[in-house]
Amino acid sequence: SVSLDTPAPVGGVSFDIATLNGTALAGQDYVARSLNDQTIAEGQTSFDFVVQIIGDLVNEPTESFMVTLSDVSGNNGGSVDPSGTGTITDNDPLPRTIAELQGTGLASAFAGTPQITLGNVVTAVGTDLFAMQMPIGDGDAFTSDAIVVFTGGAPAVQVGDLVDVKGNLVEFFEFTEFTVSGGGLTINVVGTAALPAPVVFDDIVPSPVPGVPACQGGGSTIPTGAPIAAQNFECFEAMRVSTST
Repeated sequence: SVSLDTPAPVGGVSFDIATLNGTALAGQDYVARSLNDQTIAEGQTSFDFVVQIIGDLVNEPTESFMVTLSDVSGNNGGSVDPSGTGTITDNDPLPRTIAELQGTGLASAFAGTPQITLGNVVTAVGTDLFAMQMPIGDGDAFTSDAIVVFTGGAPAVQVGDLVDVKGNLVEFFEFTEFTVSGGGLTINVVGTAALPAPVVFDDIVPSPVPGVPACQGGGSTIPTGAPIAAQNFECFEAMRVSTST
């Protein structure tokens, strides 16, 4: 805001006001704004100047822009501070891959926190949710490369869309998902991509051998006392699958 040390005199104090790039850039970090012939009315001491910040899903350092005053009149020759600083504090967590979010256990280590994941392919769309998967998996047999996004209404995406997602990560009946509740959900369609190849379920995958489930091994953190279904399917959660004939 623009403020005066004492109330504005008769006729008020007029000025021009505008934004100016600093480390924050107009059109990328904030919306440029410029107003001419603005007035702090007689007897008043301040003028509010609102600058719209442009949200994104990029983890960035704190940035700033300038707000400048010019053509000041009516201040009876008083001193003028011709500029102020607007500070943009980033509120985005570091992006993580779906495999990092899923982890090697029964539940995500990041459940209950806001998270971001970038550049994943929509593989299936439901009435109030969709599934997305990493275009290229992480190569770890004990981490799922896919996750569900609960939108609470018809998703504005389609199969093959490449999306960036920010939202609260939760465990819903032992199923890891992004959810619209607990802080909102941001989904940006950034392109399209081919669907990743499905995992083929056959007479070997998941494991048919009692005591040797598919999602257990040296890199798994699933407890051996967990239900056998979890030990055999957790590492495929939400991923594309097909069955052999």
